[in-house]
Amino acid sequence: MADNTEKVILDVRIDYATLAKQLDSTKDKVDELLVEQIKLNQAFKDAKSSGNVAEMEKLSAALFKNKAETKALQQEQKNLEVQGKTLAQAASAEKGSYEELFRIQKLREIQLKTLGDQLQVNAKGELELTDEYKKQSAEVLKGKEALLQFNAGIKDGRLNVGNYADGFEKAIEKTGLFRG
Repeated sequence: MADNTEKVILDVRIDYATLAKQLDSTKDKVDELLVEQIKLNQAFKDAKSSGNVAEMEKLSAALFKNKAETKALQQEQKNLEVQGKTLAQAASAEKGSYEELFRIQKLREIQLKTLGDQLQVNAKGELELTDEYKKQSAEVLKGKEALLQFNAGIKDGRLNVGNYADGFEKAIEKTGLFRG
């Protein structure tokens, strides 16, 4: 009987310094927008007290835009913080452990989801995925398959949707309600 051993090579390059710079930059932008929001609120109050309806409408639109941009940047900040936390968890996990593999896979998925310029227009004028997206999605898939292999080895199928179908089939058979 042949012994089949598969090796999974993990290669994630995330620079803490780059992540920290991105986080600091995002925080600075959020702070700037919050300061601007305070100024816009005060200007809106002043326009309201003077009865300047046109100015109120203009400031209301500016406030709406400012709040939307602030929310978007706060979400980006939260994503960067999650990446940092996940990276720290991966770094503290045992080398080659399931935990390390799981955290690195999580990082790859976050990076793929936040990757900019994922679509491009081809010569026919149709949208298509970029080569960089395809390359990174292949890495995500490779990591996902490694997790599935690990789970199959210990009969833990929580990450494999196909195992749910098997579970339902067995449960239905045991009930006896759907014979034939």
